[in-house]
Amino acid sequence: MELSGGVTFAPNWFVVVLSTLLCLGILVGSQRGNGRLFTPLRMFLLANVGGLGISFLGLDKRMTPWSTDTWIVWLLGVGAYAIGTFLAHLFGIPQGDPPDEDDGLDRRMFVLSAMPFFLSLIAGVNAVGTFPVFAEEPEEARKLFIFHSFWAGWALSFSMLAFVFGARVIALGGRKVWIYHVLFWSVIVGQMLSGIRGVALFGFFCLASQWEMLRGRIPILKIALGFVLFMAMFVAVAVLRLGDMLQFTKNVPASTIAWVLASPPYVYIANCFWNLDNGIRDIAMGIGHKATWGFSVTSGFWDVIGVGEPIGKSLGFESVFHERSAKDKGLNTFSYMWPLYKDGGIIFVALFSFAWGIVATLLHRVAVLSRKPGLQLLSTYISFASLFSFFALYFVVGTYMVFFATLVLLVVLMGRARRSRRIGSTVPVDDHRLNT
Repeated sequence: MELSGGVTFAPNWFVVVLSTLLCLGILVGSQRGNGRLFTPLRMFLLANVGGLGISFLGLDKRMTPWSTDTWIVWLLGVGAYAIGTFLAHLFGIPQGDPPDEDDGLDRRMFVLSAMPFFLSLIAGVNAVGTFPVFAEEPEEARKLFIFHSFWAGWALSFSMLAFVFGARVIALGGRKVWIYHVLFWSVIVGQMLSGIRGVALFGFFCLASQWEMLRGRIPILKIALGFVLFMAMFVAVAVLRLGDMLQFTKNVPASTIAWVLASPPYVYIANCFWNLDNGIRDIAMGIGHKATWGFSVTSGFWDVIGVGEPIGKSLGFESVFHERSAKDKGLNTFSYMWPLYKDGGIIFVALFSFAWGIVATLLHRVAVLSRKPGLQLLSTYISFASLFSFFALYFVVGTYMVFFATLVLLVVLMGRARRSRRIGSTVPVDDHRLNT
């Protein structure tokens, strides 16, 4: 059905209703007993099942019915992840002691991580003249903002560490925590103004996940308010990024104006699903992307050392922008299953999803039950990949993995510092030396 203003509405009600009921069941289940919402499995299912339901609302002509091959791949991937998660719960994990009082180390790491980010904002504004969302050509300005110098993109990505440490600081609370609230939300706003919204979502997720770990379950109403706040910022940035293309007149139908506001989040989600179907369908027809035999999963490593693009071109592979497989070159994001499918077909999708479910769930359970600060930080970071799995396989994003390795190193160093401080504070006093 086509509404006024060229807006379409062609839902697959079976998929929409079923996915809605499943998501409601996940939310209700998280509020029962000792249930938690921000677990890897619940985040994974809300992203993939909920995203599927949203996509099949059919608010864009490019969202066409899936092929049988796509359904088989998707169901097997989601099912394998869920099975891995359930198996991970069979392992017994001992309960740890309550963590020590905040020693200020997380606060210092939060501030140190935020500094490179704000320096990159200052340098970016100096290079562009304003924030990208306020520029006449937002997309071109965003590229200049991020890549005006070799260090700018890396410095901007320090926001990921700032979000992990900042969320922990806020969840722990304590004296003058309001200062860190201001700093945390300043990073969120700065990230949004740079035009990169996915990392801002990472900030929201870190805060909710750490709060649930350290303070217990969060009421659904507060989660809903946080989601509404993020979506309001998301849509505002999306509309600003339209730049001069956004022209309102008195003759524009109300449905078109509504679509301009609703389209960015819908297309942001749905293109991941229609692209997955497009890629798998083309391969099944013999005209799609050829097998990449492990290159797609390891592409982040090759990109970090600067050889990913030339190697990919020499082998005839598409770039990270999926120019060959995307249905629309301007909307080129895929479900996490796509690089796995290119590397090893449906079997690799199932095996990777199964192993991912086990590892992510075990790490989360150990983090919650052992109460070790370092594991809680790492679990939060890794769990976000489950939430964003509808959009990308984050384990192949070079920046994500570099900062994960950095976080691992920092966690090890912070753990050693805390152990040394603890040992130093419990050294027995030598009474003989006192008497002399």
